[in-house]
Amino acid sequence: MSMKNVGDLMKRLQKMMPAHVEPAFKTGEELLAWQKEQGKLRSEALERENRAMKMQRTFNAPASARCIRTARWITTGGV
Repeated sequence: MSMKNVGDLMKRLQKMMPAHVEPAFKTGEELLAWQKEQGKLRSEALERENRAMKMQRTFNAPASARCIRTARWITTGGV
């Protein structure tokens, strides 16, 4: 969605809103900044979840595979 379309969308929404309703975002720029921030937060959360799942798979594996995976994990810096 381009900046122009977001601005138009905000104007159209404000026309439809009842007078007593206060919008969370007054401009398209505010909305886009919020979306960008939320995307970054979600990306960080997914990274933490993926790291936790990788650790869980490592420690739930049979002992021989666990040693190999742990050694690989240590040598790659936990990636």
